[in-house]
Amino acid sequence: MHGFQLWANLPRSLKMTAPRYQDITARDIPEVSDDDGARVRVVCGEFWGRTGPVEGIAAQPRYVDVWVPPGVRRTLPVTASPLPTLLLVGTAAVLAGMLLRRRNHGRSGVGF
Repeated sequence: MHGFQLWANLPRSLKMTAPRYQDITARDIPEVSDDDGARVRVVCGEFWGRTGPVEGIAAQPRYVDVWVPPGVRRTLPVTASPLPTLLLVGTAAVLAGMLLRRRNHGRSGVGF
């Protein structure tokens, strides 16, 4: 997993809340795997019965790191959300029937 920062857009009533920092190390992140070799590390929220260590975020996001072995096709549940986000770090993924491929823009980050 690469290093990422998770910024949550707070509800209006919490907009002026002082920012806070949670230091989460790799060993703190639970990992679950399936028979096909797919692995999911749960950073925040719940997935496959495991809860991630990041907590107390008003937006209640689900933040997972998914790895699927080469040649394996995997379907994973996606919860409906007003602002769903997918950050593709690997090669490609299919979301709602649309093929997404990684593009390198010569800088950090991923674009579609």
